[in-house]
Amino acid sequence: MGTLYEQSLRDRTLLNSDDLDNYCRRVLKCSINDLSWPSRIELVKVVEYSRRTNFMIDNGDRWDEQISGIGEEINKLSSVVEELSVKEGRKA
Repeated sequence: MGTLYEQSLRDRTLLNSDDLDNYCRRVLKCSINDLSWPSRIELVKVVEYSRRTNFMIDNGDRWDEQISGIGEEINKLSSVVEELSVKEGRKA
């Protein structure tokens, strides 16, 4: 996970050869090497689409937003506590 305030959205289309090979073995019951190049290109499209619709990605992005909001609230509380400590002559 990145920083609380600069967390970018997860990449919905980042694929590597393992993703393609695993999908090929699991769904098509063959090796990616058994496919023609046009079929491989179509496989990439299918796996990318599958990833884009993956609810876990969306859920993760929502979770990061919630955690970011909690972090902002903690920073606000910290600032208030620090201001109060300074007013009373104490260090936070």
